[in-house]
Amino acid sequence: MPMIKSCTDVAVQQDDVIAQLERVIASRTNGRLDALQIDIIEGQVILAGTARTYYAKQQAAHAALTLIDASLLDNRIEVV
Repeated sequence: MPMIKSCTDVAVQQDDVIAQLERVIASRTNGRLDALQIDIIEGQVILAGTARTYYAKQQAAHAALTLIDASLLDNRIEVV
């Protein structure tokens, strides 16, 4: 799967990007995130929700970075 460098590209459908991110993040975090929400706003991918540990928050970010460029990621997941 190629890395997505722009979420504003017409060829890249936001719903497809979000679905791919949800799958890869769920796979990597093994249920350690609650209420994960992924939005794409003005070309930025925003991760929100809560994590039980900082490590789970990092895992979510690293999983997302397998699909998108780092400049597109805004990780707002809170550790609780």
